[in-house]
Amino acid sequence: MNQLASALLSETAASVLADCACLMLDPAASPGPFEGDAVRTTLSFTGASHSGELSLCAPRQMLIGAAADMLGLPPDDESLPEQAEAALNELANVLLGVLLVRAFGAKLCPRIGLPQSDSVASVAAPDGAEFSAVLQDMEGRPFVAAVALTARGAS
Repeated sequence: MNQLASALLSETAASVLADCACLMLDPAASPGPFEGDAVRTTLSFTGASHSGELSLCAPRQMLIGAAADMLGLPPDDESLPEQAEAALNELANVLLGVLLVRAFGAKLCPRIGLPQSDSVASVAAPDGAEFSAVLQDMEGRPFVAAVALTARGAS
């Protein structure tokens, strides 16, 4: 189950990130090293049979580029560093929505909460993640998506 779920997460994350933010990412075995700070966004979901949390984590510089693409701004716009967390929040909303519809269907789709972001020192899946996907861009910068299930009902 975890391998199948990780594959679905990896495929869906790569597709959503490419479509929404022109982030071209490929699967990687583990997060590679990078210099600079990172951002982690968590987004909860609650449903009749499953509840949990999606976590996305990426280097801030990658997210500044994503924000530029999402907002149609030049990459050197001085307002972009302020938008890195907002960009990851929006990507988390879209990704989780697509994942939940794929996993549960539109009628049984769990409710999505509000995203919360923090600066972190490294790009990694949080402790307790049930399954995760590691992606990287052409420069080797990592992007990690992970899901932790906090409650399960009968499937």
